[in-house]
Amino acid sequence: MARACAHTVGATRERCLAENAPVRVTGARLRPRVTPVTEPSDDADDAGPAEPLSTDLDSAMIAAAVASVKAQVMSCFDESPATGQALVSVKVAADGHVTDVTIKNVPEPALGDCIVTAIEQATFPKTQSGGSFRYPFAF
Repeated sequence: MARACAHTVGATRERCLAENAPVRVTGARLRPRVTPVTEPSDDADDAGPAEPLSTDLDSAMIAAAVASVKAQVMSCFDESPATGQALVSVKVAADGHVTDVTIKNVPEPALGDCIVTAIEQATFPKTQSGGSFRYPFAF
């Protein structure tokens, strides 16, 4: 600190030295500041309370899941000259995966197989009991 005050003289120098003097703390115990760091957890149990599951599938859940595979289903129709409507029956487990798909009113077996394969790829929200529904596709 004396170096910062080297070019001053007299009372100005003394004031400069006093202002830049190191501070001594006696009799006090310094405590380090500790900030806890929490790492993100992959454990779902630590995420807090989960939202309650719906009892079964509702129309919004069905529409969203079918929309996610609708492009695949429509591509099945692009490969077939058939016209009409296919009625798809779907069963969904409580964990959201498709457990069974049956199809009615399909003029070509290959078209039906293509539609079933596409619908089996859909993922639904988890529910308490799963559910089943029928869904029409016009082609």
